[in-house]
Amino acid sequence: MRKLALLGEQYEQSIAEMLQQQNVRLDEAQLAEANELKQRLQQELEILIAYQSKLKMQAESQHQKERKQLEERVSLRRALLEQKMDGERMIFEKEEKERLRHQLQKQERELHDFDVETAAKGLNALEVADASLREFDNDTNSVRGSMLSLSGSSSTSSFSSQTPL
Repeated sequence: MRKLALLGEQYEQSIAEMLQQQNVRLDEAQLAEANELKQRLQQELEILIAYQSKLKMQAESQHQKERKQLEERVSLRRALLEQKMDGERMIFEKEEKERLRHQLQKQERELHDFDVETAAKGLNALEVADASLREFDNDTNSVRGSMLSLSGSSSTSSFSSQTPL
């Protein structure tokens, strides 16, 4: 029986060794699988980073394109507004010149009408102009005289002597 017990022991030892070898092989397989997964993850991470970089570059390119388009639109609008302003300024200046021309024509007509009226009343236009210039030079004296005549006219006797009853 001793032999049988010894054989049983050997049998159990060889089973334990086989199980241990299987465990070692299993650990090696798990390590190989883990390494393979790490490599795949690293590759996928690199692909993801490259994709994100590509998207970022496309977004920046799109942003620059849109910015350029907006700048062109603003430039075009500005040019149109400046053109419109120039046109309106020209119209305003033209209208202003026209108003001035009409005013000068009106002044000429009025001067002519005045000359005709003064001539009709027997006055010479040159004499009236000369007299008005003299009056302008003596303006301060005329103002004083006007004030004296106004102050003198406030009395009741000055009216009664000049106006017939």
